[in-house]
Amino acid sequence: MTAAKTRAKQAIREKIRKEFSSRPPRINDEESKKIRDLIQLDQETKIAIFAPTANEPNLFPLLDLTPSVEWYLPMIQSENEMIFSRFLNPKELKIGKFGILEPTTVLLPSTALDLIICPGLAFTREGLRLGQGGGYYDRALSKIPHLKSIGVCFDFQIQESLPYEEHDLSMDQVIHASGESLAQNQESEP
Repeated sequence: MTAAKTRAKQAIREKIRKEFSSRPPRINDEESKKIRDLIQLDQETKIAIFAPTANEPNLFPLLDLTPSVEWYLPMIQSENEMIFSRFLNPKELKIGKFGILEPTTVLLPSTALDLIICPGLAFTREGLRLGQGGGYYDRALSKIPHLKSIGVCFDFQIQESLPYEEHDLSMDQVIHASGESLAQNQESEP
C-alpha cells in the first residue's frame, strides 16, 4: 500500500466518521428502512448480513420478513480472520471484537453462501468499498469466489471515487437510501 493511498483512505474515513457524529439517529433509522425496501432477495437461501453499529444500516427487520432464509453473521476468529456463522435469533448474540454483535458459537460456518450484504464507510457507484481499515471483509470474501455481494450505505457515504488497491474487493451492487440501486461493478481495476 502506498503512503499516499493510505493517507487518502484515512482522510475519507475521518470525513465520514465526522459526518456521522452530527447525524440524528432518526435519519439513520429512516434511511435504513428505505434500504431494506430496496433489497431484492431472489433465490438466495443462505445470506450473510451484519449486526449494525449505530453508523450502519439496520437490516435485522429482514429476518422476520424472510423466515425461509438461513442468515449468517461475521465472527472474528483471529487477528486476521473473519468467518460467517449461522444464527437463529438476534437476541442470542454477544458483543465480540470491536464491540460488534456476533453469534455466541460457530453454528454451521459457511463458505457456500448465496449472497453477502456488506457494510462500509464509503462506496462508489462502480462498487468500490472502503471499510473500517482492518481488511476483514476483503480477506473473507477473497476466500469465497463468485459470491454475489451487495454493499449498503446511507446516501452521504456514496463517493465519486475511492483510493483503490489490488487487494480491495468490489461489490456487485451498491444500495443506498435515495431509492437508487447502483450499477454493477466491473471486473477490472477502475
